[in-house]
Amino acid sequence: YLRCQNIALGYMIPTSVLSKQNTISSLRISVDLQNAFVITKYPGLDPQVSQGNFYPLSRSIVFGLNATF
Repeated sequence: YLRCQNIALGYMIPTSVLSKQNTISSLRISVDLQNAFVITKYPGLDPQVSQGNFYPLSRSIVFGLNATF
C-alpha cells in the first residue's frame, strides 16, 4: 500500500506587497494536511490498523497564519 501521511505547504508574502501598508512587516500563510490518502487493494478500512482497532486514522487540515507587526 501507499500512504501519504503529511503534506505541508507554506507561502511567505513578499515584503514588496506588505510595504504598501505600515501595520504588518512579515506575513506567512500555511496549510498542513495529515493522513491525506491511502492507496491499497486491502478490503478493510486501513491496512495498518491492529485487529482490535476498527477505525481508520482521521484526516485533519490545519491552516496557519504568522504575522509580525
